[in-house]
Amino acid sequence: MVLLNNNQLKHVSTTSSYSVSYANSAILTTDKRYCEVTPLKIGNRALFSIGYSNIGISTTSAYRFGTSSNEYSYSATGQKYNTSYTDYASLYVENDVIGILLDNKNKTLEFFKNGVSQGVAFTNVNLTKPILVVGGYDIGWSFSANFGASPFIYKIPNGSFSYDGNQMSLNKFMIKQNNQYYSIKSELYSDSKFQPITELQVKPALSKADYDNFGIEDLNLLTQNMTVGTETFRPIDKFTGEIEIYKYTEK
Repeated sequence: MVLLNNNQLKHVSTTSSYSVSYANSAILTTDKRYCEVTPLKIGNRALFSIGYSNIGISTTSAYRFGTSSNEYSYSATGQKYNTSYTDYASLYVENDVIGILLDNKNKTLEFFKNGVSQGVAFTNVNLTKPILVVGGYDIGWSFSANFGASPFIYKIPNGSFSYDGNQMSLNKFMIKQNNQYYSIKSELYSDSKFQPITELQVKPALSKADYDNFGIEDLNLLTQNMTVGTETFRPIDKFTGEIEIYKYTEK
């Protein structure tokens, strides 16, 4: 067992039995957190896996990461493991970069292989103190990890933070019409129209927090049907005349 932090981001196993490494601190926020793990030597492919668990995972040599119901992993074979193995995505090999995106708000876990999403692997991920875990078998199995202390090899997913919180990606848009700002969040829709965001009207410029709280992550949502109550409509149809689109840009 090895604890990982931003000062210790590489692990080489020295035991011939099964072992795990995991982050020394849990994610205690409800946002999206991303990190990257690069297998350097996989060893026993069926037993090499990357994922998340709660603090307190077993570290005995007889244990296998994914056995417990609160352990979620992506195996080098391409299967996912949460008490049982299920086909999930393509296999990965040594030096592939595996991105891991935990969405604590929506309780999903998604993996990326060399920058390409493999799709959401797990839903209803109920972890109160989630930590990144890597497990493997054979002397010399090894990997490196990046929690955010250095730039990621691939672009951090939109709207997410690095595991350590030092990096973030914010790609959000705001709607402006007639000097008023709007969002297409359902809670701002009433009387068959989107209501202006009153607290933003007095601001000469929007802050990152404003975009984070009210912004749209995907402009395609403007032309896709949404349902509020008994009404289904395209958000764009609720705006008469021209609208302005503002995008947040990191300074």
